[in-house]
Amino acid sequence: MLDFYRTDSPWTDPGTQAGMLEDIPDDIGAIVKSVQGVLIHGMLLWLYELTPSEAQDNGYKVRRTEDLLQRIKSLENTPLGIHRVKEKRLVVNCRQYAVLTCSILRHKGIPARVRAGYALYTWRGKYENHWICEYWSREDQRWVQVDAQIDDIQRELMHISFDTLDMPQDKFVTAGEGWRGYREGKISVEDFGLGGKEGWNAMGWEMVMPNVTCDFMALNKMELLPWDVNPYWEKKQAEMTPEDITLIDQAGSLACQVDNRWAEMRKFWEDHPALRMPEDFRDKE
Repeated sequence: MLDFYRTDSPWTDPGTQAGMLEDIPDDIGAIVKSVQGVLIHGMLLWLYELTPSEAQDNGYKVRRTEDLLQRIKSLENTPLGIHRVKEKRLVVNCRQYAVLTCSILRHKGIPARVRAGYALYTWRGKYENHWICEYWSREDQRWVQVDAQIDDIQRELMHISFDTLDMPQDKFVTAGEGWRGYREGKISVEDFGLGGKEGWNAMGWEMVMPNVTCDFMALNKMELLPWDVNPYWEKKQAEMTPEDITLIDQAGSLACQVDNRWAEMRKFWEDHPALRMPEDFRDKE
């Protein structure tokens, strides 16, 4: 399992831009600072008082890390370790923060994986759709959860007091855990969603079941965009058959126990193409 997550996927591979990652220190704090120094969250531009240029915008549509790094370099051709002014940072969402962090860690030979799920610290009492990165600490022999998006400005806004470079286990809920809470009636479907400057915007079902498929794909190194559509993504709640529900139950359960059921999870992925992208999927913005 660790060997699997130590190597790149097509989406985390820096490709021709690998040289941009060479001078970043191995320390996770330095890695996250490097990521924060070149990216800015599109839903929080008001917080940074930024109106992005056309060159900065739409980074949240970029799937491949190689392309992401090219966009970053086109804004300013300086090492990633040099913090940029906000006018030279690429506008993205949480997924790009997680994927770029994962790419840097894998480039250093450190096992890392992207997780889709919910932050419980951005909107108190709500399950906000969110992506983070996990890396394997050889020293501690455990997976460490890192939220690379949360900088000092966001930390103050959200009143975050815990370490986002080593998050307590009760702060981020994986998609499978969220699905289980919903299925057991412990979490209302309206408590899953996204927040904005004007307040909480509940998205309901669209933020519950589809997120399980996002996390399951990411665990199998298909770290695509949150809205990339596989056969289940667009199914309405009323359209789910008992067989559909069982499939999502199983995928969510395996994702929650990936470390103990690794071989079973990988086989389930191979045996159920409905959880993957359609064969005619094309990597386009």
